[in-house]
Amino acid sequence: MQMTKRLAGGALGLILCFILLYGFHLWTARPLDFQKRVYPLRGVLSQLYVECDGLLDVSSVLRFSVRELKIPSGQIAIINSGKLSRCVVTKDGRWFGGGKVSHDTRFRYASLTKPAFASVIFHLAATSPLELRDPLLKHLPLEASRLSDPRTKSIRIKHLLSHQSGLDEEKRGHGMFSHGKKAWCPDSWQDIAKKKLKYEPGLHTTYANANYCLLAVVVQRLTGKPWFQLLDEHFEISSYGIKVIPSEGYLPDEVNYDFMNSGLYTENYYLYNDLASGASTLGLSGSATGLAKWFSREVLTNTTVSEGLLKWDPSPSCDLSSVKCYMSGFAGYQSVVGKRYFVHTGKLYGASSLIVVSDQNDVLVWLGNGNLPGGGAEKLVKKVVAIMEHGK
Repeated sequence: MQMTKRLAGGALGLILCFILLYGFHLWTARPLDFQKRVYPLRGVLSQLYVECDGLLDVSSVLRFSVRELKIPSGQIAIINSGKLSRCVVTKDGRWFGGGKVSHDTRFRYASLTKPAFASVIFHLAATSPLELRDPLLKHLPLEASRLSDPRTKSIRIKHLLSHQSGLDEEKRGHGMFSHGKKAWCPDSWQDIAKKKLKYEPGLHTTYANANYCLLAVVVQRLTGKPWFQLLDEHFEISSYGIKVIPSEGYLPDEVNYDFMNSGLYTENYYLYNDLASGASTLGLSGSATGLAKWFSREVLTNTTVSEGLLKWDPSPSCDLSSVKCYMSGFAGYQSVVGKRYFVHTGKLYGASSLIVVSDQNDVLVWLGNGNLPGGGAEKLVKKVVAIMEHGK
């Protein structure tokens, strides 16, 4: 009997030893795989740190994003009938909870920058010679003989806003970001003359960061001012703690990002991606509370801008249950009960984001410090819309 116990104890010791050694190997040799394997424990810990204030309980969205979407920390803020409710995971999700996160901690907004910048375009369309139907080449003069694709002459400002220019982020040479290379826009915007469009402008929708980069070039040539300066002058965005991210490194009040699901890139991804050139497409940062307040107070109260930005005109062939029916700054989304929403998702390495605006002008912003899995954006939007419609 004693011999059996000794053998059983020895076997258990060997198993524990193997688990520890294998864990140490993963931790040192394949740290991202190690993080994925132990995430269920980290996720349980993160859910213990959810704190909220306000009348509407939106904590279920954060718990859902931690548990189901594997985003270890985040913020959510909603302005419903003019009143703010918000929640935050108060730890960043590293071991033993990690560093502190508050309602004021800075996250990268990524592509939520686009609807913010679109506000400038609608403001200029109402107050300057810029018109949405203007051909792009009216403001970026190029000789027709230099165009590789004659359809480029048909690109209009409104096509850039709605991602209907014919440029395609997935098409070689169209995208803004290529490992270790400088983006062709804005410094070499003339290279638009070399691009072969995917289709006739205005016929279809394909997402491309270059659309908003070209808009930034138009704005600067028209006004002599950079896009963010105009955004601050006309909409006071910096007073809400919103800033442009640096081209390298991080701002001192930023959250610690989780790169478990970011593929090859980790915290130094800025060394291989031209963030400075892409600022007008994904460069803003701040808190969920700051963006929700700014949009509610500065954009929705500006009738001229909000009517253009929140105009419901999705393509007839678009699937409104997706999050890719791009209109003028936002995508259109329709819930299962037929209610309409204006949505935009965002992603950078280690960061995900979402803004949703209802037809009642309620505004919800969610920010996370990790990357959503495939199909995660649609799942998150469904969860958020359920909260906005039913309060749960």
